[in-house]
Amino acid sequence: MSRLPRNADQLQRFTFADADVRGSVVTLSQSYQELLGNHDYPPPAGQLLGQFAAAATLLATLLKHDASVIIQAHGAGLLSTVMAECDHQLNLRGIVTAAEQPGGIAAIDADATLAQLLGDATLAITIQPAQGQRYQGIVALQGGDLASALEQYFNQSEQLQSTLKLAADSDCAAGLLLQQLPAEQASDSTVDGAETWRELVLLAATLQPDEQLQLDHQQQLTRLFHQHPLNLREALPVKFRCSCSEQRTIAALLALGADEIAAMIAEQPVTEVVCQFCNFPYSFSAGQLQALLDQSQRH
Repeated sequence: MSRLPRNADQLQRFTFADADVRGSVVTLSQSYQELLGNHDYPPPAGQLLGQFAAAATLLATLLKHDASVIIQAHGAGLLSTVMAECDHQLNLRGIVTAAEQPGGIAAIDADATLAQLLGDATLAITIQPAQGQRYQGIVALQGGDLASALEQYFNQSEQLQSTLKLAADSDCAAGLLLQQLPAEQASDSTVDGAETWRELVLLAATLQPDEQLQLDHQQQLTRLFHQHPLNLREALPVKFRCSCSEQRTIAALLALGADEIAAMIAEQPVTEVVCQFCNFPYSFSAGQLQALLDQSQRH
C-alpha cells in the first residue's frame, strides 16, 4: 500500500523564474476514493479513471473563466467510456462504463492492459463554460496512453508545448503538467527558451510513478527542478462533488420524450433515477411524472 503524500487532495501551481513555463502538480486521495467508492470497478478500470481524474484536475487550472473541463474516451475494448470532469473550483467527478459483455465491468481481468481496456479509442477534451458556447478537441488515444494523447492535443490544437506525467494505484492518483506560456504571457527574456524547455521535459520524464504516488509535492519539485528556481502559488484543495440535481434529472427525463415517460407511468407507481456518478437516487411518483408530461406538452 502506498504511503499517502502529506498534501493529498491538493493541487500546487508554479512557474519557473528562469523560463516561460508554468506547471501544476496534483495528488488525489479522498476525492479519488469517493470516485471509486460509488462503483465496484476492477483495479485496471479504477486506476485508469484515476489518471483521467488527475489529468482533468490539471487541465482545470488552465481555465480562464467559470467553466468545466471534461476528458472523455470512447473505446472499442472492454470499456466503452472513461470520463472525468473538473470545474474551475476543482470540484471533480468521473465514471467508467463497460462494453456490453457477460459479467459486465466486474468480469474485467485484474491484469487487463490499457490497450485491452480501450482498444483504438478517441479522446475528446471539452471546455464547457457556464455561459456560452462549448469548445471540443478530439485526438486519437493511441496505445491507451492518456498523457501522450493530451500532449498531442496541446501541441497541435492549442499550439502550446506541454508534457504530462500521470499515475494511479488503489490508494491515490497523481499528475504533473508542464506547459510553455502562451505568447501573450511570455517574457522578453534572452534565455534560450527552447533549450530550457527541452531540459525541463527531460527532467520531468525522470519522475517515476511510485514517486508521484508517494512523495509530497515539494519533494517531487525539489527532486526534479532543484537547479531551477520556482515561484510557488497557493495550494488549492481538490474535492469530489457531483453536479447532479433534481432539476437536471427532470430535464433528462423530459429529454426521453413523451412516449417513454408515459410508459414509465404505466409500468410502476414510482420511478427511481439513480445518478451514474454518485449513485444518489431521485424518485418520482406517477403523479409527478404526469404533471411533468402535461407541463412539457403545454409548452
